[in-house]
Amino acid sequence: MLRWPLAIALLTAVTGCGHKSEQQQLDDLRGGLQYRGYRHFSEHGLPIAFAAYQRGGALLETPPAPLTADDICMLHAMLSYTALSANKLLPAIAEADLLERDCAPQGRVIATALRSVAYERKQWPQLAQQSSDSLWKNSTDPEGDFATLVMLHVVMAYAAMQDKRWENVVLHVDAIALAVRAPWLGELARAGLDLAEHRYLAGLRRLKRLSENPGVPPEVRAELQTLILHVEAESGDLDSNLVIARILSRFMWQAIKQNGSPVMQQAMQFAEQQAQRFGPEALRQSWRARWTQWWDGLKARWSEDGGSPPSSQTGMAPSARPA
Repeated sequence: MLRWPLAIALLTAVTGCGHKSEQQQLDDLRGGLQYRGYRHFSEHGLPIAFAAYQRGGALLETPPAPLTADDICMLHAMLSYTALSANKLLPAIAEADLLERDCAPQGRVIATALRSVAYERKQWPQLAQQSSDSLWKNSTDPEGDFATLVMLHVVMAYAAMQDKRWENVVLHVDAIALAVRAPWLGELARAGLDLAEHRYLAGLRRLKRLSENPGVPPEVRAELQTLILHVEAESGDLDSNLVIARILSRFMWQAIKQNGSPVMQQAMQFAEQQAQRFGPEALRQSWRARWTQWWDGLKARWSEDGGSPPSSQTGMAPSARPA
């Protein structure tokens, strides 16, 4: 006799979960054991890991340099980025939350970008757009922050294309698409990923949907129709994703030109110049080097505004503050 009331209660609970808002789902994620456990591990694990690193380097002639607050911030950024690249969304969000808490104001920019993509992949489109838009609303230099963010993603998207790492192309193009409100860019990147991984039918279907989508600019649809004929004729030959890379590069610029601010357009031009100047080999540097360049640039600009960079706390991790 207890089965029916139990079944009804369970059905009610499941139905209630289905009606939760995106914000409520995010709150549940942050209040859950997995999130809190991972965040606790990351907060306390980084200093422990570095202590082990120092002990390992004690036998070397030159001991490792002390871990600075900037190093901690870059580690949070890289961990969030790596998790997002692997589609591990909970640790990606947790690391971004720590990055924003401990590394503001610079960390807020990249944390917001990483969370925007994570929310989009969690199928929380409203939260994703709100997160992306918040860069404009909560910054003393919104255009500068936004341009820096877009430049970072464009440079790394180009590098990923040249390295043929299409899963990373999708990550960066998703962030750019949110920033300039051109969601079709992300779908085009996913078509490139499909073709690169020999999922020709899936890639072709995606391209056809894009070519028929009225929300996609007419010139993009026309070029995609030509590409579709090429893929069909050649049965998805190996250079199809390279064609998409060229199309994607060109239309990323057009989307930013049409929807971005003048500062963002200048950032895009700079990013293109850097990609052409250095080429694939120079762009194949370590993730740490890429993050270091980005971090140093933001830190220098912040210092010009009269601030004090977090690296002034040399040799110690950022102090914990309420999230």
